[in-house]
Amino acid sequence: MFKIFKLELKKSRKKYSRKFILVLILLIILSALSAYYSAVSGVKSDYMLYKIVTNEDIDDPRFVLYNCNVDCLHTKRIDLMLDSNKIVISGSDKSFSAADELRSYLREKYDYYLFEKYGSKAFPVLVSVEYLKRETKVVFTPSKVSMGGKTEEEKIEQKIGEKKEETQPEKSKIPMKELKGLEPKLLVKKPEYSTPENLSPPSLLGKLIYSFLFVIPSYFAIQVFSSSLIEDKVSRRLEVLISTTTTKKIIVGRTIPYLILSALTVVIVSLIVGESIVCLLFVLPIVLFLMSIQCFISIVSRSYREATFLLLVISLLITTYVFIPAVFSGTIPVSKVSPITQMLSFFETSKLNLKDYAFSTFQFYSMAIILFYLSSKAMDSEIMYSRSIVDKIMLVTTKIIKKDYHTFLASLFSIPFVFVVEFFLLSILFVLPQSYSIPVLIASIALVEETFKATFVYAAFKNKANLFSSALFSAFGFFVGEKVLLLVSISEYNILFLSKFLLLPLLLHSLTMLVFVLLLKFGFKRALLVSSTIHFIYNYVMVVMLL
Repeated sequence: MFKIFKLELKKSRKKYSRKFILVLILLIILSALSAYYSAVSGVKSDYMLYKIVTNEDIDDPRFVLYNCNVDCLHTKRIDLMLDSNKIVISGSDKSFSAADELRSYLREKYDYYLFEKYGSKAFPVLVSVEYLKRETKVVFTPSKVSMGGKTEEEKIEQKIGEKKEETQPEKSKIPMKELKGLEPKLLVKKPEYSTPENLSPPSLLGKLIYSFLFVIPSYFAIQVFSSSLIEDKVSRRLEVLISTTTTKKIIVGRTIPYLILSALTVVIVSLIVGESIVCLLFVLPIVLFLMSIQCFISIVSRSYREATFLLLVISLLITTYVFIPAVFSGTIPVSKVSPITQMLSFFETSKLNLKDYAFSTFQFYSMAIILFYLSSKAMDSEIMYSRSIVDKIMLVTTKIIKKDYHTFLASLFSIPFVFVVEFFLLSILFVLPQSYSIPVLIASIALVEETFKATFVYAAFKNKANLFSSALFSAFGFFVGEKVLLLVSISEYNILFLSKFLLLPLLLHSLTMLVFVLLLKFGFKRALLVSSTIHFIYNYVMVVMLL
């Protein structure tokens, strides 16, 4: 394994010259500094955009100031004029925009003046906001549910009332001269109190973009890893390595240097932006999963062009799967499937919830291990250089599943992959009208689940295993993997729940697999179609009953 590690490093040194590496490092440093400066200072596309005539000192980079003594009002260059009594605009759309921006600037100065002079006593001119933790627990009558002797609404009113002060000074007009004396630097940092009209709910978009800084740099190391693997496969150097050592050592030895490089990029970004290196725990499962899936695609692809296309598409889809749930952080339970959600929570609280971390990262770690294992089995001349990708996947599956009870483990470990596919189906199909999207979604989910189970049974059949026992093992393995997650997420359940949501799905999975086995003699596709139809009918009836 260490020989492969050294060989990969030696190959990289020969492939990239010292000058190229130096230029690459300089570009990375420059990009990191530019990104950090942009994040800190903000977007400056509107700097020096508006031209105004005034004798007042307006310290805002959006405005270019001209003295009133300069006779330029008749020109088209000036957007507005400001004196102690009035504001004159030129009448253009840009001048109206300049007036709005100037009004916002003066309001900020006025709000800060109130905060400096009165502090919290300026209520209700200035108010503070306390965001309560969202409870995901379903409560049917929240206004009547007792929580420690008080209802939830009473507790919220109590928290709001504690912030109120009896002293409420009247709003007064502040001359421009007093506003001029305020320190402009402090306006960049928002005060603890704000006016009611300026209150807005917290946005995750900024933090989501912030999280990109930790993940995206590691993508470069992942792309170099897959490119190196494809190059060795196309040049047939991979066959030479296979003849000298085991495929598992080849994968581990080639993965370690790029995994270390990815970890270093995360640590460097953490140090630059001043965050804890604990962020590495959230990025590591994503990097491992991306490296594993790119490793598998690089091995089973027929050509460099096919591999490049598939790698780009898969990387885009996985990035979407990782970042999109984080947009709904704290609002819906499904947002917890992404480690980015946990990283955003860590940015806010500086606390690591081990239970949520395990829930969001387990699927990534498990899928990475499975894909690396499948990649090691796919490193075979018969699989790498012939047939289509679908045929190669079937060959790899047949190579692994040799006995009937192997279908239980295969179905159990396929649950994370099924969940990912169904997530994308949920995202895509709900673009359709609701009358069509729900039936199509239910049919698609049924087809996906039955395809996974049937593939494992068919692989066992190819190795002359018992069809009926393989079918039951596959059904039970899929049932266990599917319902364990359900039981973990539900804290309280009764006998009715167990009979309705556990016993019936077990009977369904067993029935569809037995039907598939009985109809397999008519062809794989026909048997799969019938079993998927039965699964669709059951799911559709259950959804109609629940709705």
